[in-house]
Amino acid sequence: MKTLLSVVLACAALGQMTAPIAPPSARELHVRFIETVDPAAKQNILNELARTPPATLYDAEALYDLFMRFPDDPVRKATLDSLQLMSPGAVDIEPLLLRCLKDEEPDSVLFGLKGALRLRPAAALPLIKKIANRKFRYKAVTDAPLMTERNAWWAQYEALAVLAQWQGAEALPLIRRKTGEAGGVAQLLGLFFWKESLPQIVEWTEGSSKNKARAYQALAAATPTPSLRATREAMLKLLRDPKADGELRHQVAVKIGLSSIPEEVSSLLKEYETTADDYAKKLFAAAAFASRDPQILPLLTRFAKEDPQPLVRAGARVQLKDMLPPADYRPLIEWAARNDPDPQNRELADKEMKQ
Repeated sequence: MKTLLSVVLACAALGQMTAPIAPPSARELHVRFIETVDPAAKQNILNELARTPPATLYDAEALYDLFMRFPDDPVRKATLDSLQLMSPGAVDIEPLLLRCLKDEEPDSVLFGLKGALRLRPAAALPLIKKIANRKFRYKAVTDAPLMTERNAWWAQYEALAVLAQWQGAEALPLIRRKTGEAGGVAQLLGLFFWKESLPQIVEWTEGSSKNKARAYQALAAATPTPSLRATREAMLKLLRDPKADGELRHQVAVKIGLSSIPEEVSSLLKEYETTADDYAKKLFAAAAFASRDPQILPLLTRFAKEDPQPLVRAGARVQLKDMLPPADYRPLIEWAARNDPDPQNRELADKEMKQ
């Protein structure tokens, strides 16, 4: 019996020794962050926090405390990254998010919006609509003189972004209307409603300066590739249209290039060579260069050496440096240091050679 008991105890002890250690919770990481002084250790904690989903209401409250107490970017990014890992079924966290959405503090509202988009509790939608429907006090966030007012502007913008992702096309009329109050809201059209909004964007470029500004905001958005590919033919038509707005043509050229597959890049290069119109020629080059496909290297090298504008030559060299192996890039920068017609370009190339 004594021997058997010893074996049982030894096995139990071995099980305890080999049992996996549970990773710290968001709440525990919150405590560690507060108590830690060393900056490097704090960053390590934030890195771990960003990978840790809040499993309980206590975890979510710990994230909220960090978010509100430390308004610097690394802390806020880590807390929001953690929040986006919540289980969609984490209903016990919903009351915190609803309280945030009812808060007067814009930062608190922002936290609630990010969490509500993840969990999508039905009770949150009316609160988000109320925030989104407020009248923008400033046409641009940069017009707001106080930080609290800027934060309020962004909270309302984020509420509209949440509705775009939550409601889809149902939110489009409200967002389009709000672009009349704050032109920056038009970026949401480029992000979430590119296909539906492209005709409106084109129409805006043909109108007043206010409408042009709205159009350019929408064009500046990082439109998802599937949406760009769905409108490729329409964008090519705009690129080729000499009567279309110049900035519109340039922006769609870049979007065409960003979403092009190799066969389409080849077509862009061919059209560059055959197009007689000087401006269209530049646009097809811009589209090809935006693709970053290896096929563009000969033309890009030609631009780096032969384009009449110093800034264009310098920009082409910057892209070539990023795309070429160092051994292949070295002769180009040596050539520029000796032969570029612009003194400043030669000086910059010479300094780059010596680095």
